[in-house]
Amino acid sequence: YPGIFWAAYASSAAVQPKIDFWQYWSTIEQHMPANCTADVKAVVSLIDGVLDSGNQTRMTEIKTQFGLGSLGTLDFVNTINIPFRTWQTLQPASARNSLVYPFCDALETQGSQVASAEGWGAQIALPKYAELFRTVIASLCGNTTTEALQACDSFVTIGFNASRYASTDVDSDLRPWMWTLCNEAGWFQPGPPNGGGIVSKHFNVQAWATFCSEAFPGTFTNSLTEFQARVDVTLQQYNGWNTMANRVFVVNGRRDPWLEVTLSATEANAASTDIRPIYLTNGFHGSDISHANAVVEPSIGEVWNQALTTFPRWVSEFERRGSAASEVGSGPFGLVVVVTSVTLSLLAVF
Repeated sequence: YPGIFWAAYASSAAVQPKIDFWQYWSTIEQHMPANCTADVKAVVSLIDGVLDSGNQTRMTEIKTQFGLGSLGTLDFVNTINIPFRTWQTLQPASARNSLVYPFCDALETQGSQVASAEGWGAQIALPKYAELFRTVIASLCGNTTTEALQACDSFVTIGFNASRYASTDVDSDLRPWMWTLCNEAGWFQPGPPNGGGIVSKHFNVQAWATFCSEAFPGTFTNSLTEFQARVDVTLQQYNGWNTMANRVFVVNGRRDPWLEVTLSATEANAASTDIRPIYLTNGFHGSDISHANAVVEPSIGEVWNQALTTFPRWVSEFERRGSAASEVGSGPFGLVVVVTSVTLSLLAVF
């Protein structure tokens, strides 16, 4: 809204709507400990292979190992990535404040031995992964029974307990967020379509579409064509990576799982200019809006210094266009500086 906002600061702003956002997990894979990434990929690939083969007996054995024998296949492959969803809670000032690191530490050690960057391999990693998962879920939910999981605030997956998204309570933040995804933005976070990631390829875009139709009955079908059309409307309205708004100070984090739908995405090819500078820090999601992070992470501190020189210059340019400082904000085109950030739920993958 260039007629309303003269200047803006965009922190970790996801601007490109897309239905299949499997790249959400790619950033996490790249920045998790290498041995942990290798072993999680190995376990998920093993599970995908079992599912591809149609061996239901073996699949039941694996689900039982994880303490999730009562779950259906889609719920199971979605549920076992719970530790990695917490990546989005990480910040430079609290770099290990997430399930990811204690999980990976436990997965990649045996006594005094630590796995190499290649990990232990699937045969060793699978039972360790399953045992750790049972421990994690039991600590969060008290048990791994269907009833305990359905009642557990920390355990929310699409499909399995979708009734949580049906709540119209004013304090519910899950339902409006999912409405945004289903109705406008897409940003479905499945596994990579060809496999080989930390999330199963069987947890796919169609699973998300089906969830939307079940969470909002009578509103959506489970047709991917319908959801793509909705995302296309949003893209046409706001231009995604092709947005050309001036005086927007853009800051993204290299370790942010939302990176590939920001203006710093590999596919975006967005140029950083004086009128729309784009900075890429070593931060996570929204890291640059915290002073504590700016103190411990030099790349964020430098961005703060740049902002302190850029915004006064942009404000002075507004005043030179005919508005005295005392008049700023009093007319129909008053000066407004806004900070915007995509703020997301902890469980961003449902």
